[in-house]
Amino acid sequence: MPVPIPHPEDLHRWDQVAHRCAARVVRGYSTSFGLGISLLPPAVARDICHLYAVVRIADEIVDGTGTQAGLSPTDIRAALDHYEQCVLQAPSQRFHTDPIMHAYADTAARCHFPEHLIRSFFSSMRQDICVEPQGHSYSPEELSHYIYGSAEVIGLLCVAVFAAHDSSAPWEKERQDRVNTGARALGAAFQKINFLRDIGADYQQLHRTYLPGISPDDFHEDALGDLLVSITKDLDSADSAIKDLPAFSQPAVASISALFRRLHEELSSRTISEIMQSRVRISNAEKLKIVLKAVTYTQWRNCRKGK
Repeated sequence: MPVPIPHPEDLHRWDQVAHRCAARVVRGYSTSFGLGISLLPPAVARDICHLYAVVRIADEIVDGTGTQAGLSPTDIRAALDHYEQCVLQAPSQRFHTDPIMHAYADTAARCHFPEHLIRSFFSSMRQDICVEPQGHSYSPEELSHYIYGSAEVIGLLCVAVFAAHDSSAPWEKERQDRVNTGARALGAAFQKINFLRDIGADYQQLHRTYLPGISPDDFHEDALGDLLVSITKDLDSADSAIKDLPAFSQPAVASISALFRRLHEELSSRTISEIMQSRVRISNAEKLKIVLKAVTYTQWRNCRKGK
């Protein structure tokens, strides 16, 4: 039997379908992140989108979806382990039947995602698998490990995407270090802010207490104050590194940082009981104003520098 001759557009068509699937995942779970992605050049946005989709799926495995589907903690661990192996092996081949994995594989291969960062991410995801009926409270050490793998690593992977699209890369060591520090700080700020936003749901539905000293059972005003101060420091550190990023990525990163800084301001103005009762949000109209201001400022700064 003769071997079928593929149409020259077959792979390209599947690439497009895979990308659209990843984009649907982004739109379905994050308006702020999706808004930030839309400010990136299409090719860069595409790669960030593919990364986010895989991260989101891993998060769903451990964040209640698996449990609601009837999976035991052992089943969830097995599903996460299997998914990790798929993600680690994905860049080694060009075609995947899973459209999300197909999209991610192309991005991971071109952007040279370090395997140790992917492993760190999944290590943090495993921390969310709770086998204790009463739930789990994180120690400061566990929290630090979790934030690194679940958030700081994602910032570093985004940097890898930006570098892959920047003709001036590889960057000098000092610049790379500044960018990496800023990326980790921004990821840490995002995660801490979301911990506070979701503190009620995490405690009541998932039986998790991420923040030591900040829970319905164990609340200390000083702990909340220290957390809010640390978030401010993280955001300041991240913002100071934005100017070292490629110019094409600065409006998006600055916008997302500004959106989360606004969430931080709102959280800082509320009592812990108010934070636990309802998730802090920003209206779409206010989001657009914040983004417009951030984009305008970064463009003005780059024009002054002749970028």
